[in-house]
This record gives sequence, structure tokens and C-alpha cells, in this order.
Amino acid sequence: MRRPVLLFVALSLGLLSATPPPAGAADPRLGPLLVSGNRIVDAAGKDVVLRGLHRDGTQGGPSTSPASVSAHEIEHLGNARPGSWNASVVRVPVGSAQWTGACPTLATDAAAYRAAIDTEVQRITAQGIVALLDLHTSTAGCTRIDRHAMPDAPVSQQFWADAARHFALNRLVAFELYNEPHYVPDEIWLKGTTGATLQDCDLTPPYLSSPAARQAQQRELAACRKTAPKYKAAGMQELYDIVSRAAPGHLIVVNAPGWAASVPRLRVKATRGQLVYGLHPYSCSVPGAACNTPDNARANLALLKRWKPVAATVPVLVTEFGWPVYSKGYGQGYVDGAQYYRETIGILEQQSPKWGWIAFAFDGNAGGGFSLLSSTTTYAPNSTGKPVFDALRAKR
Repeated sequence: MRRPVLLFVALSLGLLSATPPPAGAADPRLGPLLVSGNRIVDAAGKDVVLRGLHRDGTQGGPSTSPASVSAHEIEHLGNARPGSWNASVVRVPVGSAQWTGACPTLATDAAAYRAAIDTEVQRITAQGIVALLDLHTSTAGCTRIDRHAMPDAPVSQQFWADAARHFALNRLVAFELYNEPHYVPDEIWLKGTTGATLQDCDLTPPYLSSPAARQAQQRELAACRKTAPKYKAAGMQELYDIVSRAAPGHLIVVNAPGWAASVPRLRVKATRGQLVYGLHPYSCSVPGAACNTPDNARANLALLKRWKPVAATVPVLVTEFGWPVYSKGYGQGYVDGAQYYRETIGILEQQSPKWGWIAFAFDGNAGGGFSLLSSTTTYAPNSTGKPVFDALRAKR
């Protein structure tokens, strides 16, 4: 659709996105956000620590468009309603097949999907909140929409070339290249593969003390190699280059290998002050009260310490961390994860400079496996989400 000339000029100068957020909002943003050394700064050069929420669900499956995220809910994510969460960043997960329409057997209405995501992003950034567009699902060569080990080529390249260009004029949009790359060495994480050779098989299984368990694991690996589809993987460097060309002046978040937890041995070559590394400190991701202990916080602290050399030179943003509050799915076996959030947030706030963080998940219901909500009417936090709620609303 053709844009009115005055609106286009205002956007291209960053004037509309420079509008201050509502009074009382934490960490006011003034787009564009940029990287200066190991800090994220706004257009006025002020340090920005992004703290917020992952709004789950829009990555979808084979549906033609994501479930609608209402304006009322998005107002509660920010600071527009009494009792709202006051997030300064909202992570918006998306799927490459749904956006591009490149895999018609998997998703059939790309226009409707793009429109739904566009509406959500515009509602988020209109409040002065950063929208972090996260490529959360890929297709493994158009075989299945899922959280594959790596983004596939050429669908992921098509997605980022189009999505980055689409949001290039909105200075409060940031881009997260791929959620939790895994099962690959650093070379493939960085450079991808030259052909359809990658499979979603665990090449580095954890050490098991039992010979019987090790043998079973080897059998599983052999079975995976026989049945898992092969596809061409796109590396983080190529995707970074695509986005930086299409949307200069935006933050680009690169998730580390090893489910976004391993310190990368190789590094993305970055220009234009855009690179941020994404970290997911899931030291205990299995439901159960035994995980909700000081030992888990110490494990997270040990993980974060390993990341300090990276954070000394490049900003680190924890784009996902969470607590499985329902041990057997929706509505069954609630486990209070307040201690996990309280101690992990405390660790992140002690870093210098402080590391931003995004809690998982604000998922539009009060019964999801990781839900932070007690109500989808008032959007009040449950007991697990209360430390996240309080941290986001804290005066700094």
C-alpha cells in the first residue's frame, strides 16, 4: 500500500518512533537503539537496559495466521493501563514459512500472517516499547514448521530480507535472527552448510554413566540419521549481513549456539553498531519443585560468569528465561517458580553494565506451561510471575 508522503518522511527521519513513551514508563526509549561498546544506547546516547516479556504463540504451527493479540492485552504489557506490566521490550516470535508463503504445503495465507504480526508490532512500538522480532520456527526445507536445529535456506534468507525491510522505518523494532540454534558445531552455527546436509540430530549427546544408556542413545542417533530430513542451513553471519543491509540502525540479536547458552567460540563480524548476543540461561528447565532451589540460581550464576568475557565487549541480552509452572501441562501440578525468577533477575541486575532480560512467557492464557498470568481479564501475575511483575515496575 502506498504511504502518504508526510508519514514516509516522518518515519524515515525517526520522528514518530522518537515520541516518548507514556509517563512513568521505565527506561524511556528514543529510537533508534544502537550499540556503543558493550552497551545499548538510545538516540540521545542514554544507556538503555531492556527488560520485558515474551508474548508466546504467534510463531504458530501450520495455521494460516497467528491468534490475535488484542490491543487491550498489549496495553497491559506496557504502561497504558492501571496494573500493567511496564515492559520496555516485548519479544514477538514468528515463523518463516507463515510470513513468506514459501512453503505452500505448510502455510497458505502469508498476507494474513504478515498483517497480524504487523498490527501487533505497531501496537507495541506505539507505546514506546521495543518490539523484538524473533525468528522462532523454521521449516527444514519445507518439511515441517518447528524449532529446528538451524534456520533453513533459502526460506530464512527470504524471511529476513523481507521482514527487515518491512520494519526498517520503525526505529523501535529489533531483530533476533534465530531462536536457540542447537545440535551444530560453531562452524555451522556461524557459516551454515553448503548443501542439504544438516539433520536435526544431536551430534554431541551428554555423557551418560550407564553403558546401557549410552547404547540406547547411540541407537536413537542412528535412527535420527536415517529418518530426519536433510536441509541446507543458513548461518548467523549470512543472516546478520542480510538484516544489517536491509535495516541499518537497528539492534540485531544473535542467539548463541547450544540452545543459546554456549559461549560462541567463533564470533559474528559486525558493523554499524548493531550486534547483541542473545543468551538463554536455562540451568534447570525440567518441571519440579527440586529445581526451585538456591542450587539452580548458583548454576545460572556459573553460566553467566562464563559469559562475562563476551559481555565485556558486546551487549548481552537474555532474550528468554523461564520456569515451567505446570509439571504436566495446562492446569496440572502447579509449581511456584518465584524463587527462580527472583534470584535469576537479581543476578542479571548485578552485572555491570546490567544485562537486559525477557521473561518467558506472557502467553495470552492463565494455564500455559510457563504462564506468568493469573487472569486474562486483569492480566495480574500469578505467584511465579510476581517477581517479574515487581522487577518490571520497580523505579530505577
